[in-house]
Amino acid sequence: MHRLEYMAKNDDVIQIHSASIRALENQVGQIANTLNSRPQGAFPSDTKNLKTQGKEQCKTITLRSGTQLDEVVQDGTKEDDKSSHNQEMI
Repeated sequence: MHRLEYMAKNDDVIQIHSASIRALENQVGQIANTLNSRPQGAFPSDTKNLKTQGKEQCKTITLRSGTQLDEVVQDGTKEDDKSSHNQEMI
């Protein structure tokens, strides 16, 4: 009798796992459909040119969550080049 109970519990666990796997397969399929419907080479957000005068361009990025990234991130390569140039002169 103990063996039959064990087998019945295993069958229940297998059914639960099978249902979970089917749900995951559906979710992965939905994600794949969403990715395939997005235009190739496009950002999943919107970029806008906010400054139309002068030679510089200023763009903002709006994320899907609605958050706007307007913080300026400086590239550190110029400072690195200067410091390496100064070290060569010393």
